[in-house]
Amino acid sequence: MKQENFKELDLVTPKNTEEPDFEERLAISVPEAGELVDIGRSAAYDAAKRGDFPTIRVGGRLLVPLKKFQRMFE
Repeated sequence: MKQENFKELDLVTPKNTEEPDFEERLAISVPEAGELVDIGRSAAYDAAKRGDFPTIRVGGRLLVPLKKFQRMFE
């Protein structure tokens, strides 16, 4: 079974655990970074590909380190 299927069955996330706030996380997904600057998913991945968003690859996931991302807007 794929990871997505496990999430549908709710076997991955404990019932009483909420996703941490952005301030508590070290990195966010590319689409989440796009939401923060009010752009769509495709535009966010395009920005990451151009180097407009700082990114790191962890396994197969492309993530945006939150502190670096926030510093871009200070």
